[in-house]
Amino acid sequence: MIGMAWKSKRRSIKGDTYGWIGLDSLLKYYERCPTEYHRKIFNILFETGSRASEAIVLQPQHVKWNDVAIRVQGLPLLKKKKRMVRNFLWKIEGDPFAEDFIDIVQSCNTRYLIPAHQKFSGLVLVDQHPTRSTILVKMYEVSPDLWCHWFRSMRARFFVNELKMDAFQLADWFNWTNMDMPLHYVSETLEKMAENMGIPKNKIPS
Repeated sequence: MIGMAWKSKRRSIKGDTYGWIGLDSLLKYYERCPTEYHRKIFNILFETGSRASEAIVLQPQHVKWNDVAIRVQGLPLLKKKKRMVRNFLWKIEGDPFAEDFIDIVQSCNTRYLIPAHQKFSGLVLVDQHPTRSTILVKMYEVSPDLWCHWFRSMRARFFVNELKMDAFQLADWFNWTNMDMPLHYVSETLEKMAENMGIPKNKIPS
């Protein structure tokens, strides 16, 4: 039943998210994860801002880090028509999920950071990754509020609201070639500022 519930309605980034929920609320969702496997999926989806189909093919060899930053190199971008990879990095400081992400990589003894499990026995399949549907179901088990692109959306909002990225920095990090999406996230903060100052939305200079 759970596996079918998330399929019941089509969701989109712009139409079905609630603005930046804040780190405290994000951590509360994280704490609700019932198993380490759920926590691993939650962490990887948020930290990398990847689509589910990209997160499941992430391998330890893609990740490097030091005491300042984490770098992902050569992550396949599966939505693009031609074969492309995504290279990106982020600071550890100010990111409460970063240390857990490093722990996930360090402790990984499977080909993929998110391994598949045998259907009935639950045994880890060391050379296989799960399906995108499995990822969706696991996050639905944490909360019906969570869906894969929600994490991508929250990562973008984290960068804008907490780290003050601008639209161009955001587009570069996510490898977006169109500016519509980064401008969407940045405009949210402008609208909030306007609301706090009593400036009508239609009076924000464009």
